Amino acid sequence: MKKKIFLTVALLGIAVSLLVFAAGLLAVSMSSKNTVRDRLTAETKLACALIRDRDDVELLKKFDGSNVYRITVIGETGDVLLETDVREQMENHLSREEVAAAMKDCPKVVERYSSSAHKKMFYYAEKITLSDGETIVVRLSLPTGIVGGYVELILPVFVVLLLIVIGLSFESSGRIATSVTKKFECVSESVKSLSDGDYKPIEADSRDPELYSVMCGINGLNADIARHLEREESDRRKFEIVLENMDRGVAALDKDDNVVFANKSAATLLGGAIRKGENAVYLVGDASVYEKIIKNSGKNADFECEILGKELFVAMKSIDDELLKKEISTIIMVSDVTAEKSAARQKSEFFANASHELKTPVTAIMGLSELLLQKDDLGESVRKKIATVYSESVRMSELISDMLRLSDVERGDKPQISTDVDLRKIADDVVSVLSVKAEQKHVSLFAEGTAFAKIDKTDARELIENLASNAINYNKENGEAKIMLSEEDGKAAIAVSDTGIGIEQQHIPHLYERFYRVDKSRSRGSGGTGLGLAIVKHICMRYGATLKIESTFGQGTTVTITFPEASEQ
Repeated sequence: MKKKIFLTVALLGIAVSLLVFAAGLLAVSMSSKNTVRDRLTAETKLACALIRDRDDVELLKKFDGSNVYRITVIGETGDVLLETDVREQMENHLSREEVAAAMKDCPKVVERYSSSAHKKMFYYAEKITLSDGETIVVRLSLPTGIVGGYVELILPVFVVLLLIVIGLSFESSGRIATSVTKKFECVSESVKSLSDGDYKPIEADSRDPELYSVMCGINGLNADIARHLEREESDRRKFEIVLENMDRGVAALDKDDNVVFANKSAATLLGGAIRKGENAVYLVGDASVYEKIIKNSGKNADFECEILGKELFVAMKSIDDELLKKEISTIIMVSDVTAEKSAARQKSEFFANASHELKTPVTAIMGLSELLLQKDDLGESVRKKIATVYSESVRMSELISDMLRLSDVERGDKPQISTDVDLRKIADDVVSVLSVKAEQKHVSLFAEGTAFAKIDKTDARELIENLASNAINYNKENGEAKIMLSEEDGKAAIAVSDTGIGIEQQHIPHLYERFYRVDKSRSRGSGGTGLGLAIVKHICMRYGATLKIESTFGQGTTVTITFPEASEQ
């Protein structure tokens, strides 16, 4: 680099020196030419001033050919009266440019080739009148080569100056190259320190304004990068500390199912060891769980499993970010749900036991109150009270039945179904059973479409009946309740819609909760127990089906259940 800078600056200096040298020679040449012209003019005028008559003209003959000046005297008619350099007879000079100009009293220096002298000459002529009244023209001439003599005289000086300038140019080039190289080396070292991760301030010489400005800029950049990295490192450490101290296991896999990251909880819950960069088989201590993880790698999925006597819930999330997915393909989150599952089972058992215990006395109350209502000697007031006891016992019995059914659904595993169930046949049975209720509510109930799904018949009937019953209970008078069955891409779907009162959006997420009521007074009047959708939800969970509720307040509600493909179940 130093050599290139040196050669560049040196060549530039030489080029400039040569241009200046050429311009100087040109200037000297022009100046010499002007000097000669001025000298010629002055000498001609001096000669004219000395001539008064013919005798003075004769004195000019004393000049010989060795004199630098050539003197010519021309008569009024153009005849050459005197010539100091040429001895033979000369032609008429009246047409000569300098002579014609003098005759017109407009003398000027003329540069042209002389046929008598056989070389280029400068000519200048002046008209004068002698004492006897005769008009003559006095002309002086000089060879143009005299200008070259002046240039040759000054040329050595110019050559010496040129060599001095070229020498100084080489010396300056060396200094400039050294200075620039040092600056580049300083900047290069500073940049290299950045690439090596050294962000300390670099000393800068304030005596060099350009370098000082650059180094100050680099130091500012160093400080900004150092602060940024410090913040990133702090955030990273905070993130790692949070992850490491989480009770929930968190792990990240790349596209080849190798562990990118895993916290201690992930290794503890999954029964394996943390080996970053190696396959997830080392992280998961159970072969069946490992197979599920690998099967769902790169997908959004979740499942429950048991490892080392602990019940776990595993959620897997695929990475959609194009830049991030080059390093991480799947995030795995593992939660220990043993306590929650145990509490849920205890709750469910208590729920079921309490329901069983309540079933017998409620049935007895319902039976006795029904017998009492058959008597004819009851007063109107007593009959109303007994009727109230009977209706409430019936409602209580229905509630207990739903509670028992919910307990069975929660505790029961998915039945092994080998054949598809005709959902349309079950829907028609439900329409037949609920037709009386629909007529009482002045609601039109019907089913349409066909669909088949691998589901227990009892569970399928439970789904359709609960949804259809709600569509009747919460409909408007002269409204419509419709059971629609369909299949698309191998997935069976049940959609129950109504033209009823609808549900406000803030209530929809809570509808699956037990005993949740949008309007308690209205729900009580409709005859619902508040457990229907909870039962529907758990049945859907059993078969991996999705449950979706869409509703517009005041216009109606649609509940859609979509079953997975047979291969996914």
